Amino acid sequence: MPFHLPEDEFPGHRARRRSRTLIVLLSAFTMIVALCGGAVAAGAAAKPAEGDSPRKVTVTMVDYRLLMPSHLPPGRYTFRAVNRGIAPHALEVKGPGVENKRTITVKTGQSADLTVTLTRGTYDFWCPVGNHRHVGMELDVHVG
Repeated sequence: MPFHLPEDEFPGHRARRRSRTLIVLLSAFTMIVALCGGAVAAGAAAKPAEGDSPRKVTVTMVDYRLLMPSHLPPGRYTFRAVNRGIAPHALEVKGPGVENKRTITVKTGQSADLTVTLTRGTYDFWCPVGNHRHVGMELDVHVG
């Protein structure tokens, strides 16, 4: 005959079991809320609103680099391309939904604006003047 002790012999047993169950349930609830909130935020960011005013990002063009963030959230942007180099420069962008949009060529100390809507993906930013792109004046920007 197996040895069996009644549960009332261990008064803390039920309380510990309920406590562990409560912790597991609260942890699961917290994780679900966090995941749902992240999905809602990601969904909202993935679809930029057409009526929103564009975010402004300065792109500093120097000989021969582009200085700007390499990661951006999806949205509508106005890139202000500022020439801080000694040669003339311009800014061109290509990526998902954006086919070779560019600024005018600007001289030292001048700037030009370019407004585009960026969705999730990788965009190529470069200077289309002369061989500037081939000597390093380009940058991949990850959106998402």
